[in-house]
Parts: sequence; structure tokens; C-alpha cells
Amino acid sequence: MERPKRELFMDKHRPASFAALDFNHDVNTFLQSLAHSDTIPHLIIEGTRGSGKRTRLGLFLQEKFSKYGPWHVKSTQITLEIPGKSETVPVYVSMSPYHYQIDP
Repeated sequence: MERPKRELFMDKHRPASFAALDFNHDVNTFLQSLAHSDTIPHLIIEGTRGSGKRTRLGLFLQEKFSKYGPWHVKSTQITLEIPGKSETVPVYVSMSPYHYQIDP
């Protein structure tokens, strides 16, 4: 008997397209047009917790790079030493073959 795939509630019900998002339609339009352009600038996406940053980034990457085949995001944690101080800072990095996402 095959075990059911476990999925977080958020991931299971995450919107699958820009059309399914209910707010910030101007941001959705901008990201869609950027996904279909030839050049992409470096992007810094900021906003309050729960505002849809990760969802919009995932939809942007899917729209831009899905034609190249399946891609998977790998998450890892690295620690940085601050010069002149004795403390280290954890930094979370998510990456695929097409992007790096840094969450300090």
C-alpha cells in the first residue's frame, strides 16, 4: 500500500497561477510581463509577512523557466561570521538552477 504524499496545508492550497491571486494585480501584471521579456534585472522582493512574496516568486519562476523542464528548489542554511564581532548569523538560502533566494 502506497503512503499518501504529505504536504503542508499552505503548499497544497497555494495558487497555481497569477490569475488565482486576489490582490496586487499591478504586481502580478509586472511579473508576468517580466517573465516574457528577454532580460531580467536583479530583483529584491519585500513586503510584510503573508503578503504573497514566495508565492509570486514561485509563479514568476514557473512562468519564466517551465519551458526548460522541471526544476526543484533546494533549501539550505549557511552561517556568516561578522567581521570584528564574535557572533555568527544564520542565513537561509533557497536555490534552483535559475535563482537564488536569500532570507536573512
